[in-house]
Amino acid sequence: MKQITEGERKKLIKELGKIGKLPKRSSKKTKVMAELVAWMDKLGFLKFRAYADGVMYKGAVGEYTKLNIKNGKRGYLGDFAGRRVIVICIGSGSYFSRNYMVGAI
Repeated sequence: MKQITEGERKKLIKELGKIGKLPKRSSKKTKVMAELVAWMDKLGFLKFRAYADGVMYKGAVGEYTKLNIKNGKRGYLGDFAGRRVIVICIGSGSYFSRNYMVGAI
């Protein structure tokens, strides 16, 4: 997995900050989020689906958390073992199920 540059990381955080200020159900938020997801795809971010439990992952679209992934980690985050990552909520599903993207920072 490719690690993003400092400039790309700063741009990502700035764009996520813009999303948080938009109304929940707005077409502009949907458009900005779609553009951001397309950009993160180009950067090599990985998509996965998980449950928002309030501890490890965030539950609202556009929220993110930074994590240190331990060596020996398996599952979706196994490719990032021993690295620092950013996990971003890109979509909400039914109940507590959420769509996420993760990338090394």
